[in-house]
Amino acid sequence: MTDFLVAAADFTPTFGEPRPGDQVAADGQVYEVMDLAGQGHWRWSDPHRTTLRIHAKRVGMEAEHVPQRAVREHLQGRVRGAARRKLDRLDDAVRGNGQPGIQVRLDRLESADRSRSKLLWILVGAAVTLAASSIWQKVFGG
Repeated sequence: MTDFLVAAADFTPTFGEPRPGDQVAADGQVYEVMDLAGQGHWRWSDPHRTTLRIHAKRVGMEAEHVPQRAVREHLQGRVRGAARRKLDRLDDAVRGNGQPGIQVRLDRLESADRSRSKLLWILVGAAVTLAASSIWQKVFGG
């Protein structure tokens, strides 16, 4: 059994979490991700969850076991799937998907800002009118 330590920031955004059966090529060897005696096939290696510890078993030599094209196509498919899921989440956030999304929230904020601006001008106008009226009464009386 071999453990691979991988930075989560480099690995999970591209490939997602490792799955049993995934293959890792390293130093001309091919390793297959698998469970470690009921402890799972990976775990966090540090308390801050920045490094994954992936459990794998050597299954052969790189050239004899897995054609590079098959590995590349498998990884590209996972990358495309992960990218598609992220784009879907972003689209849901922007459009809302049944809830107020970013566009609706931004429109509401801009509308509230315009209302506040109008209210401020009304208050400033009322204060100026009150001040002018007070000065007029003091200068010209009654």
